[in-house]
Amino acid sequence: MPSATWAAPFSNDGVYEIAVAPSNTNVIYVAYKDNIYVSINKGTSFVLTGFSPQHMRGNEGQYRVYPFKMMVDPVNADVCIVVTQSNGAYVTTNGTSGASSTWAAVSGSVANNDSNMVGIVGFDTSSGTGGSPTQTNICYIAVSGTGVYKRTTPGGSFTLQNTTGMPTQCVDMRVAADGKVYCVTADASHLWQLSGTTWTDLVGNLAAGMSGNLSAVVCHPTTAGTLLAITFGNGYQESTNFGVTWVGQVNVTANMTATDVPYLATLFRSGTGIGIVSPIIDPSNTAVLWVSGQQGIFTTTLPLNASGGAAQPFTSVGAGIENLVACRVLIPPGNSAVMTCSEDCGVLRNTNKTKYVTAQSWCTTVFLAGGWWADYASNNSSFLVALTDAEAGGEQSAFSSDGGSTWTKMTAFPAFNGVGAGCIAAADSNHWVWAPVNNDNVFRTANGGSSWSQLDFTGAGTSVPVAPTNSVTGWGNNKFLNRCIVAADRVNIGTFYLQNGGAPGFSCEGIFKSTDNGATWTYTANTITQGDQGFGNAKLLAVPGNAGHLFLSPGSSGSGGDPASNWPHNKPFVRSTDGGTTWSSVLGDGSHAILEPWSHGIGAIAPGKTYPSIYVYGFVPNPIGSYTFGGVTYDFGVYRSIDNCVTWQRLGGQYPIGWFDAIRSVDGDINNYGYVYIGTQGSGYEYGYFP
Repeated sequence: MPSATWAAPFSNDGVYEIAVAPSNTNVIYVAYKDNIYVSINKGTSFVLTGFSPQHMRGNEGQYRVYPFKMMVDPVNADVCIVVTQSNGAYVTTNGTSGASSTWAAVSGSVANNDSNMVGIVGFDTSSGTGGSPTQTNICYIAVSGTGVYKRTTPGGSFTLQNTTGMPTQCVDMRVAADGKVYCVTADASHLWQLSGTTWTDLVGNLAAGMSGNLSAVVCHPTTAGTLLAITFGNGYQESTNFGVTWVGQVNVTANMTATDVPYLATLFRSGTGIGIVSPIIDPSNTAVLWVSGQQGIFTTTLPLNASGGAAQPFTSVGAGIENLVACRVLIPPGNSAVMTCSEDCGVLRNTNKTKYVTAQSWCTTVFLAGGWWADYASNNSSFLVALTDAEAGGEQSAFSSDGGSTWTKMTAFPAFNGVGAGCIAAADSNHWVWAPVNNDNVFRTANGGSSWSQLDFTGAGTSVPVAPTNSVTGWGNNKFLNRCIVAADRVNIGTFYLQNGGAPGFSCEGIFKSTDNGATWTYTANTITQGDQGFGNAKLLAVPGNAGHLFLSPGSSGSGGDPASNWPHNKPFVRSTDGGTTWSSVLGDGSHAILEPWSHGIGAIAPGKTYPSIYVYGFVPNPIGSYTFGGVTYDFGVYRSIDNCVTWQRLGGQYPIGWFDAIRSVDGDINNYGYVYIGTQGSGYEYGYFP
């Protein structure tokens, strides 16, 4: 991708749409971060087109899974139509020209999309070609909230097909080889067919159980009248006579094979059904159906199984696509890396950093498990606790006595006001402190999770900015933030630290400390402005082998999940060496001053040194940087100090391996000097080695 793409401030946006030119598969269009890029060499390189940026984001709710928001004319690779999310549709007739290509709003009254932001393009390959240059004559655009528009000549106007029964909310639209149009509605309860000017709802011909669950319709690319009606989690049916009669399986149990990444077979379902979105028949082999199923990509062979018999087999082909939202990589001393992935697959354990994980360590049988935070016991690094839950299975938080190889679900959970999640710290196998999200109360256990009690801060001391009660706000909010505000001292077993970052005057912002396993708490005399540390992704860590040593990064969250969106926040990286009583900013040397880290981590001591390695990811003044504010050039990337934060070395930039994804976490390998890990917003974990 062009350097301007990755040099721009980033967020967790995905690709809005990809469209391959049927007449020349060297040509690929990509809509990404409000722009459109084109490749003429099968994706080896892309250039920015002349498209004027419009709102097109790939991470906006369920809409992101709907197909064909952009499509290339079947006979002309230069012609491409895209439907934006808020400003109608645009077309180019010279798209492969790259920067010199021109894009214009399509003619006709193609209205802006409604709040569902759904727009779908479909060309009628049976309609012949016309115009100069040659183009397909008939094209349809489905606009959410309005209906289906039709164009009958290249360059002609799109007009609303306001015939009786026209669907106005389509989540999938396909144009069959014979020119008929099929639409699945947003309520998942209707399958419309447009033949000529007549709309017919085919849902009554489907088996009971299909209506209300429909997610897609597929038209065979060469055999007229052959259709597939597919649900997200309740089965499928097939018709060979234009939808008059159907055969297939409903209420089927998933039959998934995932030998490449076995845990994907668990994720590829809803309840006990098959979870399918965006199915498409392979144009080069029409006996193969490709589908997206939650985190995985699967294939199956056609025709689908008729009623009765074994459920249709689907096979994973997703190796190399780690669609995981990282929370924490935890490397306990003497043990393998354990990773939590929010609302993806709970806990993973990696025993070989050079290979991707093929099996979940915990939450192996529940659908869409969320892994939020994990910690090891300060007195026994083989004992781990992990906060996990599941979309369908409720609270799943657990502990492990063997470094994460096996897990036991906690026998009891705190009396949350909300959803739990958050962060946890462990002094030993019995004493843990759990700070949930949504400003919920903080809890402790003294018996390994068999029972929990709410922390009482009423005796924390008179120096607290706002006198605390036993129910203190300001402990954090949205569970999808990567926030850790509780830490267990790694030397003084039984000492815990809690960071409250509420705005001054709102709550008891500051550091709270307990030396009796969380039973009683005192407020420390902070010398930093806690309001500067109250951002959503704040991270508090205790340093192994150093009693009372703490680091706190602000974890600025910016706007809409984009840490750089309203930067600079000027929130410092701070540390304490006396158990949180006094704090100082970590400045480093003049050329690499640590200005604002989004995350930090601790690694092994370098050869010849005496203090653990400290890693940060965030903004640092650096002449090679891409951003200039107030006359100073800044870089944001991964930095390391091996001399107790005196000097810093740049290890990697904004995207250390060139993968365009926001980085949520960074941590060192406490067992092996030189290794550093980063966790991304949607593509798993990465590691680097710097001896």
